[in-house]
Amino acid sequence: MGNVTADFKFGISENKLTTARSRIQAYGQYKNTNEFSEKIEFTETEATVQFDANSNSILFYDVKSIISGIDAQGEANLKLGNNGNLFGFSGKIQTGSFPVEKLSKIWPQNLASGGRLWVKENLSLGKVTNSNFSISKTNKEPAKVSGSFSAESLTVRYWKPMPIATEVSGTGYFEGDTLDIQVNAATSSKQTSDNIDLKFTELGSANSALSIVGNIAGPVPDLLHVLEADPLRYASWLGVKAEETDGLVKGKLKISFPLKKDLTLSDVVISADGEVSNGLFPRSINGWDLTAEILNISVNQDDLRLMGKGQLLEAPIKFDGFIPF
Repeated sequence: MGNVTADFKFGISENKLTTARSRIQAYGQYKNTNEFSEKIEFTETEATVQFDANSNSILFYDVKSIISGIDAQGEANLKLGNNGNLFGFSGKIQTGSFPVEKLSKIWPQNLASGGRLWVKENLSLGKVTNSNFSISKTNKEPAKVSGSFSAESLTVRYWKPMPIATEVSGTGYFEGDTLDIQVNAATSSKQTSDNIDLKFTELGSANSALSIVGNIAGPVPDLLHVLEADPLRYASWLGVKAEETDGLVKGKLKISFPLKKDLTLSDVVISADGEVSNGLFPRSINGWDLTAEILNISVNQDDLRLMGKGQLLEAPIKFDGFIPF
């Protein structure tokens, strides 16, 4: 639904149309609840459309539009078959800055639906500073879609057990059923993190999954609160209460799990390698308080490995061993 105005220029040779060129201006809206969650509005839309008989194609270039309030520009190429039917197409679109909440609204619902749902439920505030999308399709082959974007000042919940991260900045890239987001920096609870890689795989299928890898630094209690969340319960297994511990930790955290509602501990693959300084773990060893001047920790699904030095019953102690789960 909308309005289109255009001017035309034609080229004819031997009574055949060889070229046709038009500059069009348009506005309108597109509504299809099977494709988009909300109607898509087009305003201030302009494009040059050109038919070329030699290449049997229709070109759209110098395309400019405001799509649901987002500045966009792009180009497209429609390839025609010998019978005049559409044989294939390709296109590119670039956008300017827009609020991140709009991303899921202009994201087609049947395109990498798992990634769209995660974006809708877990990204808020902040803005996408720029984005680029490409699509191509030939004959009966499925469409190939890829794109990238940059964002800043986001609020992100990577995973429900984890605290919300604020002031998140980074870049994302998707192709087919894979979405990869690189986070440059973020603050989550009192933990700071950087070089975080969020990788979504097999989006849109029953096997869709997310892996998170990143560097963390901050107070021990805050990290233990994360590791205590369902379905992990690592702090309880260690026999400590997160709020009673003390110290600082820095290291690398790795988590991967399927994107489904009812996770169990067996679904989650987690590992962490880090260093604790000036740590305090009340009643953690036979009811006695353990302090750790320096403690290197490595934890995964199978065991907890410790190496370092500290005090137990006010006596110096060295750690070098592992505890199986």
